[in-house]
Amino acid sequence: DACDDHRAMARLSRQLLADWRALKRGRALADMADLERCALAVLGDSAAAGWVQERLDARVRHVLIDEFQDTSPLQWHALYGWLAAYAGAGGGGAGPRLFIVGDPKQSIYRFRRAEPRVFEAAQRFVVDALGGTLAACDHTRRCAPGVVDVINDVFGAIAKEGLLPAW
Repeated sequence: DACDDHRAMARLSRQLLADWRALKRGRALADMADLERCALAVLGDSAAAGWVQERLDARVRHVLIDEFQDTSPLQWHALYGWLAAYAGAGGGGAGPRLFIVGDPKQSIYRFRRAEPRVFEAAQRFVVDALGGTLAACDHTRRCAPGVVDVINDVFGAIAKEGLLPAW
């Protein structure tokens, strides 16, 4: 019975997704996933990427991304495609000032493919490639200190097992 139910749900899901794509196409709409894929495609095309990057460079001086722990690998690759031009000695000039803010322990958008390890990769990129500074904050006013202590103990134990970076 479970196998039959699974097959029925898979057929229903495929039909639902096909109908959703048709509705978007019929109304000339795009959802967030479409926009993410489009941005990555444009920034992955050398001719188009150069044009977009030139316009971004002319207009954008500061980039602040809050809740960065909920960034997906696809979103990071699109942003990285722009910022990598400024990396290292051959970087191509002064890029925008980049500020990323987040806490990997608070990543809640796994259903949108958020990956807390992207935060770690972005931190390394900002420090190593862009010469940025890491400013860590180990306190909060959102939770009682006892709650924070328990969460830190749990994450610390998981990190010791090698399952997570030592945040």
